[in-house]
Amino acid sequence: MQWAVNERLIEAAPALGIKIKLPDTGGRHTWTDDEIAQFQAHYPIGTKARLALELMLWQGMRRSDVIRVGRQHMKDSETRSRNGRRAQKSRCQPARIYCKQSQPTRAST
Repeated sequence: MQWAVNERLIEAAPALGIKIKLPDTGGRHTWTDDEIAQFQAHYPIGTKARLALELMLWQGMRRSDVIRVGRQHMKDSETRSRNGRRAQKSRCQPARIYCKQSQPTRAST
């Protein structure tokens, strides 16, 4: 809006001076090492939940990116995927092992 004011398209920004009271959520809880170990003990290698956790831990992927990753993204020792809008390549052996062990061999759709 400041651009429109500077270009004299409007006299003043219409939202200037408005204050919004945002709720205090305290943020998201970050899992501790004990919570991660408990999750890993509950979901053995080979489950989708365990694969998702390991990809997020080892690859630094977001939930929205993890759901799209499959065998088609694995080549040699690299994982190739898109992180939101950017393509990313990463080398991470543990994630490759988990992908091989936990995904079915049928073609992805």
